[in-house]
Amino acid sequence: MSTSTQRKSTESGSAPRHEARQRTLRPTTHDDGLGGTITILAEGDHERPMIYRMCMPPGVSPPATEMHPAQREEFRVISGALSLGRIDGQEKILHAGETYTLDAGRFHLPACHGTEPVVFEATLTPGLDSAKMFEGVYAAFRGHKGLGRLVQLAGVFTTHAREIRFPGPFATFLRALAVFAR
Repeated sequence: MSTSTQRKSTESGSAPRHEARQRTLRPTTHDDGLGGTITILAEGDHERPMIYRMCMPPGVSPPATEMHPAQREEFRVISGALSLGRIDGQEKILHAGETYTLDAGRFHLPACHGTEPVVFEATLTPGLDSAKMFEGVYAAFRGHKGLGRLVQLAGVFTTHAREIRFPGPFATFLRALAVFAR
């Protein structure tokens, strides 16, 4: 059972609560070549959270359900609607101003829900090397297509197994593909 909670944000422009503790970082934006972007607002590390803002167009999502084995993830939707997939047996959809916290180890599938892009901010606690993982993911999308993209993604996801994991058969497929990424 999850201890995840949902609450309505009272200030849609407010920053996630951990931002004040971060060292100064010039935000870095990565483009996926498909209309999506991620802006790293705070890199985080093994003690501090990683904070990012993502714009996800309709029809774009991770390749499979994912989870962060050692990181809690807090989402705050700025505009549009964000689906997190099935959480506790129910489709979880967040709208502008809504927040949701996922405990470490909870599978989810973030995707745009609707015909307009979704923009959201998220905090991964602790940050670990998630900023580098996202940089690699966006570079793979931007620089490769087809099987080449999958091979590059497999390499990124295998390298960053502390930050992200996928369920059974897909994880096995990624590990096999990662051999070609080396």
